[in-house]
Amino acid sequence: MAEAVEQERPITLAEFERRAADAADGLRLELVDGRIVMMSNPTETHEQIVSNLGAPLKLAMDDRNCRTSLGGMRVQANDDLGRFDGCRPDIVVRCGPRGDRTWITDPVVVVEVLSPSTMDVDRGRKLWF
Repeated sequence: MAEAVEQERPITLAEFERRAADAADGLRLELVDGRIVMMSNPTETHEQIVSNLGAPLKLAMDDRNCRTSLGGMRVQANDDLGRFDGCRPDIVVRCGPRGDRTWITDPVVVVEVLSPSTMDVDRGRKLWF
């Protein structure tokens, strides 16, 4: 289950970047409506679904100069770090030159495997960006 971190006010992506850099290794965070959300550890079933979808997608995309990321790449609407949203979908495909940022703004495929505990958020605000 995803869980919001207590905050006094909404924060921007720039502030989120600073806080995320200080977070414990392996801690998975998203920013939704300016609120930091700790992502829960996925179940084995969830990870199996991600793997079953991600493996053939990666094989298909590698031949097209595209990269497939499983759960680690943040997606934002644009490069404006003053925004209040940045999510980490289960699978992201990006084509073109490689970058060295911790986020992308131009995915060609985004996959979110729905879980009962996160379905409302995944189908709600996250869907808009």
